[in-house]
Amino acid sequence: GSRVGVNGEILDPAGIFIAENVHDRQRPSVAFDGTNYLIVWESFPVELEYIMGYYESRLLGARVGKNGKILDADAFEISKVVIGYRDQSPEVVFNGSSFMVVWTARTCEYDNSPPHPSGWSCYQDRKGVNVLKDGTVSEKSVFEIKGASDSGIACGKSNCLFVWREDYDSKITGILLSGKFDRVGSGDILITES
Repeated sequence: GSRVGVNGEILDPAGIFIAENVHDRQRPSVAFDGTNYLIVWESFPVELEYIMGYYESRLLGARVGKNGKILDADAFEISKVVIGYRDQSPEVVFNGSSFMVVWTARTCEYDNSPPHPSGWSCYQDRKGVNVLKDGTVSEKSVFEIKGASDSGIACGKSNCLFVWREDYDSKITGILLSGKFDRVGSGDILITES
């Protein structure tokens, strides 16, 4: 990574090695809490590389200070590897007190019934968890929406809006969340019809 000044100047022309020793890093996302940055990404553990290949991945994170110093030399685990599942496409935002990380949990299984001509059917859910400023992953705030993909999240002063596309549909739905992933209000917000 590299920091960029307000005038567009690259502050770290040689780059900052955030996860130099972690196998196969993809899809990074970053947020700032006013003091430090949290970077999250998808990682494929080398020990699972040949078990089921493409599907097994987890999410890792590391913090970087405003001065560009790595605060977590060993990246910490945000989601664990589950055989047959790929945790991918993470997004991270800061809600004023902690980071909120959301991602796609994708799994595939063999199914030759219609409408799966290839014999494989894949399913996606969206999951989320809070990461505290000190890098602790809070197990108290686990979040999940079944059958959701292509999501986005943004936070205001009091609540966050989480939006997603229904799997195998073009309908876009949203919900208001507290900073700890609790639903605010009742029911979903229908943003666009299918």
